[in-house]
Amino acid sequence: MSYCYKYLISVCLLSYAATFLCGEQRERPLSAVEGFAVGAAVAGAEVILPGQIFAYGMNRAINKKPFVPSHCYRGFPAHIGSMVPVGAAQKMVLTAGAEEIEHRQGRPLSWLQKACVAYMAGVAGSVIDTPLNAVQLGLQDEAFAGKKSRDVMRSLGRNMARGWAPNAFMKEGPFVVGYGMLAAEGEQFMHKYTDNTATAKVVGGVGAGVVTAMLTQPGACLRTRMQADLFDPKCRAPYKSTMQTARDIIKAEGVAGLWGGWKQRSLRMVFAVPLYAAYTSFLENTVREYRK
Repeated sequence: MSYCYKYLISVCLLSYAATFLCGEQRERPLSAVEGFAVGAAVAGAEVILPGQIFAYGMNRAINKKPFVPSHCYRGFPAHIGSMVPVGAAQKMVLTAGAEEIEHRQGRPLSWLQKACVAYMAGVAGSVIDTPLNAVQLGLQDEAFAGKKSRDVMRSLGRNMARGWAPNAFMKEGPFVVGYGMLAAEGEQFMHKYTDNTATAKVVGGVGAGVVTAMLTQPGACLRTRMQADLFDPKCRAPYKSTMQTARDIIKAEGVAGLWGGWKQRSLRMVFAVPLYAAYTSFLENTVREYRK
């Protein structure tokens, strides 16, 4: 086993241990500003390690290119630049936003309201995520080796928005909805077998993350293919629409081609869920202690 895999496994085990040690803190809810700050910090920390490695691996798998360990952190500025504001905004919506709606209507949100809020949060996040993912792909391409983000952005021009539709409506929106609902169901299911809240939350969350990632992977695949051909000088028939891209992939690779990179994304969920839980618990407790 390579040192890279040993290192990733060690990080995963440590994150699970940290989550269980942190446990669950039933304290006052965070304000909008606090939720925004915690969400940004947690998203950034997960990207630093190991999110960037798995994102690079997924992109390479979708585009059928070899995984080069020394190139894993190419495109890192664009990746963290997209995840930090997206993570911050979603955390803020799930804390202050949901509570504000409940306060105004005088009753808890229905499951349909929760789904709509989550879906719109995912779609809104894709406005930032889509162009920066295109920049990340460019920086990971051999043709842009040694280049900076602004060089890739200049070469993309208006094409930075390529792939927004599948990213927004097939990946980000459904993922936020699916994960939010399945994670809660998974936690309740695990409580039948354990009284440890942290264990139930992590195991249920990992299962929900993996299932939702697999269900929404076609959106990630379509987005990445539509953006990657912008950097391919041999590409004579670029993908111009979501439907055309899907038809071309299925024709050449079969339906399974739409799930390219699902293994890397699912593995990221296995790592990300306990990391998010540990980071969030630590930062939220730190914020509450500071505000006392």
